[in-house]
Amino acid sequence: MRMKRYPFSNKALKAMIAATVAFTPIAAFGGGFHADQVEAAEQNLNFTDLESLVAYLQTVRKHLTDEDIQVLNEAQEKADRISAEDYVDRILKAPVSEEGRALFVATIDFITEVNLLEAKKEDIEAFAKEQSPNVEAVFESEGTSITMDQYLTYVANVEQKFLDIIQLTEIEDLSEEKHAIALTRALLSAKDPSENAVITKTILRNINQEEAPGAIKELVQKIDPNLSAAKVVVKALKKANEKPEEPTPPGNGGGGTPGPTPGDTTPTDDGVEVTPVVEANGNEVIGTIPDALIDEIVAVVTPEKDEVVINLPKVEVGQTVSLLIPAELIDKLKAKAPDADITVQGDGVSYEIEVEDVDTAALAKKLGVPVSELSLKVSVNPVPSARALEVTKAVQAKGAKVLSQIVDFSVEAVGGDKSVILRNVGNEYVKRGFGLNANVNTNRATGVRVNDDNTFSAVPTRFVTEDDKQKAVVKSLRSSVYTVIEGNVTFPDVDKGNNWAENYIESLASKYIISGKTNGKYGPDEYMTRAQFAVLLTRALGLPGADYDGRFKDVKGDEWFNVEGALMAAVKNGVVAGKKNGTFAPNDRITRAEATAMIGRALNLSFVDFDKEKFNKNKKITDFKDAKKVGASTREDVLRAYQAGIVAGTTKGNFEPTAFTKRDQMARILAEFLIKADLMSELK
Repeated sequence: MRMKRYPFSNKALKAMIAATVAFTPIAAFGGGFHADQVEAAEQNLNFTDLESLVAYLQTVRKHLTDEDIQVLNEAQEKADRISAEDYVDRILKAPVSEEGRALFVATIDFITEVNLLEAKKEDIEAFAKEQSPNVEAVFESEGTSITMDQYLTYVANVEQKFLDIIQLTEIEDLSEEKHAIALTRALLSAKDPSENAVITKTILRNINQEEAPGAIKELVQKIDPNLSAAKVVVKALKKANEKPEEPTPPGNGGGGTPGPTPGDTTPTDDGVEVTPVVEANGNEVIGTIPDALIDEIVAVVTPEKDEVVINLPKVEVGQTVSLLIPAELIDKLKAKAPDADITVQGDGVSYEIEVEDVDTAALAKKLGVPVSELSLKVSVNPVPSARALEVTKAVQAKGAKVLSQIVDFSVEAVGGDKSVILRNVGNEYVKRGFGLNANVNTNRATGVRVNDDNTFSAVPTRFVTEDDKQKAVVKSLRSSVYTVIEGNVTFPDVDKGNNWAENYIESLASKYIISGKTNGKYGPDEYMTRAQFAVLLTRALGLPGADYDGRFKDVKGDEWFNVEGALMAAVKNGVVAGKKNGTFAPNDRITRAEATAMIGRALNLSFVDFDKEKFNKNKKITDFKDAKKVGASTREDVLRAYQAGIVAGTTKGNFEPTAFTKRDQMARILAEFLIKADLMSELK
């Protein structure tokens, strides 16, 4: 039997850059490379290949003092004495092939030279010639072909991104944590030249996330224990990229720090793009919209061009960012363009608020302030690296992977010295956008709300393509931490054509909306119960849980379907109802009429906002031969689901309202509802 080669070029590359490029312990963020997937605050460097980057770094040396050079030389000497062989087995998940091990060790040495400003063009050529066979062998085991040029280009892209970020850090503020965050950003936002980003994906799949942090930390501490060499490099980068100060215009007066300059507005095809005024308060950066800017925005917006995009200010590593949206802006937009929305846009993420959903008067009354003093404070920030690692591990434990940044979205109503956190905005879905670096399998991916204990719950998600890049549009009713994940769930009694609803079942299961049995099977021919279907609708809609109020005679409140308030959430939102005798009958098999009625009621929810023009009014309940058997209590809701194209009659022209619903039938109905209501992408 041929021993599998482990594609370690990727792993090695990540580990190597973590250890030598940054001189930074990745221990600060563990192995969770998904932790902070955002782009550099400002891309100042632009190199097409590793050779030009190395050439640039050679010019940076001109900004070093003799003392600086001595610091770098000492670090280089330490690096020369370290054997990467001692760390290979701890950094990777499994023993690597001979070619993989050789590539890993060589890459560590090479990148160390690059980042100590020692590598030259001839070193690149020598490395490429020697390691090209190993690159080919390592990736052959992945069933793909990666050239040495691609490998070197990826190294260059990661380095360039890292340098872009780290040179923005103040020398005195340089720390292992900031280096680690900067490195994580670089690793996940650098362009991968390989098809389907196979280099990046392989790294994430093969790094030993338990052992690698400690191993890399030891390696880093031996090379640069006090970040002395890192500080020298950052200082030189800053000097190399300094821009001459522009002369101060006459008449500005003497001393003091000038106040903020009002932002700009740029008309777009759909509305207006806004650059707010920026104010800093310690580690918090706040964007504000002064009165003059409000007037500019409102002047541009029309009922036809009603999209207001406000760009969050750029921040340095370790800072948080938020935006204050004045109530005055919201009310003026509402008066001029009632359907206007405000999109707060940051590095690869966005948060969209529809102005009609914001009741400024009610919020001002709640705070006890005039509307003129009220603002919405919108914060969009990646979670700290330690939390991101915990979330990543929790997702992986469920057999899924994280595809995007893990971001904390929060909204506060603020006025004067008062504030209140808003769990939702008008009890309507709020859209959150996540840019994705690589194409994902939309059949198996979804946005999720991350709970305080790092468990997660699926929320309605659609995938769109903008500027040739995929984006996840995540809808949810409440503020929280969100990310995008991809699962891969199959069932032996469904997979490979074993059931007609395979695509529906495995897609919904991979999105963590439905689940299988304890024996690992799905049981497609088993019947659904009323409680099961109610809980599934709660999950599919992403409804926040609600406390049970004791309304049903046969429900105590501590049953499995009341965990986290699932049943009551569906009841309070009007999706499910009890029986005439005051019971819910949770364990009764659900009939076609009952299941369809639940779907019809869900279509009628205000926050689902189903496009009424999609209803086929030509369809009538009398289309079914057994229409008279559809009870009066469900008739209207059944018709709504029928006209939406979610359910249809049998081949004999009947609806069969009293027939029971099987688990495979349920999956199709649920998926079709989500697709028709724009809460899930079409299945492929």
